[in-house]
Amino acid sequence: KKKTERKTRTDWAEIRLTGSYPEHQQMPGLFGDLVEGLTTCMDRLHYAARDKSIKGVILHIDGVEIGWARLNELQSAIAAVKTAGKPIWARMNDGSNKDYLLAASCDRILMPESGTLMLTGLRAEVMFYKNLFEKLDVKADMLRVGAFKSAAEPYTRSEMSPEFRQEMEEILDDYYASMVSQIAAARKLPEEKIKTIIDEGLLSASRAKEMGLID
Repeated sequence: KKKTERKTRTDWAEIRLTGSYPEHQQMPGLFGDLVEGLTTCMDRLHYAARDKSIKGVILHIDGVEIGWARLNELQSAIAAVKTAGKPIWARMNDGSNKDYLLAASCDRILMPESGTLMLTGLRAEVMFYKNLFEKLDVKADMLRVGAFKSAAEPYTRSEMSPEFRQEMEEILDDYYASMVSQIAAARKLPEEKIKTIIDEGLLSASRAKEMGLID
């Protein structure tokens, strides 16, 4: 007597993360598409966490251009899926720093053999307008109180003051330390190894797998 095979249906939600994610959904321009807001994306992840018919989530991560605050919010929504006891896998063809930090928040990271991972450290860029103002015969009139109050510097100077540079370097150091610790904790690797990997820069998918960064 043949045993009847029992088929189990597993439903996974697929969510794509891409672009800048403004606070609210934005209407399209003349030739553009509707821009999804951060709230909509977060709602999708929280819905996937609550919906009993969804067994897991696949995140397709493709060129996320967000600040650190939005990154933290998306990571908290990913954590909500995991807290609900559902696996969440990340898939990306290529990944930069913030793409990878989102992916590292997931249970597994998938990349094709042709993929590349670009953990290139951090940089900051500041534009100065004093020389432009001089050409336009405009003078910025601002009151500065204290050496480390640098908000007016882009309008009154042509380069960073030592105090402004110190501020920027300390901010970058904080973000870098956070990035290293997050990756190390997520992938169960020593922080010194993560720093070495970042110094190496561009990694092929096979090299990233060899170093324990992807699955």
